[in-house]
Amino acid sequence: TQSRSSAASDVYKRQLYDFQNSWINYRQTLEALKREKFFFATKASIYKKDSSFQFFVERIETILTMENKNWAESALSEVVVEKED
Repeated sequence: TQSRSSAASDVYKRQLYDFQNSWINYRQTLEALKREKFFFATKASIYKKDSSFQFFVERIETILTMENKNWAESALSEVVVEKED
């Protein structure tokens, strides 16, 4: 019984840790998107040129691609950990 509660506690801690890491990653992505939106809306920094909308879209796509890659790597690592248990 004690080993079951210990195992359940370990699973809970791992899930809580994973949730915290996911939240941090999502928050970083959100902040990066907000920053790009602000720069684009104010025509600041790199968005002073006429082709700024295309550049804006490319930057947003890069941010989203990185987020998707991080999510996929995280999801795969969870599957590997579950198989090892």
